[in-house]
Order: sequence, then structure tokens, then C-alpha cells
Amino acid sequence: MKKLMYSFAALALTASFAACGGKTEGGTDATDSVKDTTAVMTPTNYLENEDLGVTCPDGWEIKDGGFDYIEMEDVNSKETFKPIIKVRTIKDKDLKFYEDYYLNKTKGTVKGADVTYGEYTFKTFRDDNSKLYHCFAELSDGRLLEVYTVYMEPEAEVVKPVVESIKLK
Repeated sequence: MKKLMYSFAALALTASFAACGGKTEGGTDATDSVKDTTAVMTPTNYLENEDLGVTCPDGWEIKDGGFDYIEMEDVNSKETFKPIIKVRTIKDKDLKFYEDYYLNKTKGTVKGADVTYGEYTFKTFRDDNSKLYHCFAELSDGRLLEVYTVYMEPEAEVVKPVVESIKLK
């Protein structure tokens, strides 16, 4: 039985070597086409959910951040705690809710300066001790757009292209 299994394994291995060593019609090695396919399948720096899509800065990693956030992290940062940008839309609460929450119910959070990127003007709430910044823009359809930065001020140059790349649904 073992000899039969070894024979099948040897036959399969021989067939795979023959396939890899063959030439395609264009005269290139079969392995070249595999490399090309891999390059096409490289992950993108754009991600969308049911509410929005956003482009991530070069050198950053983008992923589903949970709680409807799309999260981006500066994986190349030399800092102990990596800078993070999260974006989402909120349907069920208004700006007054968050203003009350951050200014009256969250210790250490203060109102920051308004920040404008493109068509969005954000009201900001800062917790400078923990370096958390919640920024909210009211949208014409009644939703809020939240840009949440961690270990980076909302005015940081890298935030602007992220906000300007947002495509609302």
C-alpha cells in the first residue's frame, strides 16, 4: 500500500515539474505568469463598508476596525504606539449628543478648534492626556461623519488626504 502511495506521489511531483518547466505560447516561462497573477492580487489601500469608502495613506495598513469604523494604522512608525485614523458614519445620534457626552460626561476631554478639510468642517473633542481626538462633521442627510485619530492630532498633514478621499454612500 505504501509503495502505491509513493508511486502516486512521485507521479504527481513529476507532472508538476513538467508543468512548471514548460513554456507558454508567448515564449515565457509558466512561472512568470504566476508572478504576474500574484502582483495583480496585491492588497489595495482602499476599503469600503456599507456607508463609505476611504483610501489609506501609503505605508499605512487599512482594515475593518469594528463598530462600523474603517481603521488605518501607520505600521512604519517608529513610535511605541502607532498613529491610527478611524472613520465612520453615525446614523442614530446627533452632534449635541457627542458634545454633551465628551464635555460633560468624559473626564479630561475638551472642545478643540474646528478643522476643515474640503467640504467637511469638523467639531473636535480632545483628550490630550491619552492622545484621542474625536472629530464630527454634520452631513446633509442627517448623519455624522466621524474621524477619530489616536496618537496624532486631527490637523496632522496625513489626515487631510484621508478625509478628502472619503466617498459616502
